[in-house]
Amino acid sequence: MLQQKEISKILYRGLDAIDSNQPISISLLSHNGNPLITLTKDKESDDGNINFKILSLLTFQIFNNNQSEDQQDWNIINFKNHDIKSIIKKVENLEYFVILFYEFDNDGFAKLKIDSVVNALNEGFKGYKADET
Repeated sequence: MLQQKEISKILYRGLDAIDSNQPISISLLSHNGNPLITLTKDKESDDGNINFKILSLLTFQIFNNNQSEDQQDWNIINFKNHDIKSIIKKVENLEYFVILFYEFDNDGFAKLKIDSVVNALNEGFKGYKADET
């Protein structure tokens, strides 16, 4: 079972840049959308008014409202008023979600990043069963 420090390290790797594409923030959410861990990359151009915990909750709510049985386990949401996007993906076999926030146009890079983080979390959580309460 992963400890919080190990989970934070895995999440922080999701903030590494690919070329000039730098993610801004990443969060691990509980089954009901509460942010458990939120990490933000320091940038000179950051808008201090962006509250990633609020945007995480909005992303989670939009994702859940749009869920259907045949829908994929991930989605991209565009927050045009903040000029950022979020990508959310469910951690396999658990009731956790990972959300990555980014400003770049290439959604493929964001998908690669979140897949990498979720795969690492899936490996670390193998054998762990989420509490159904």
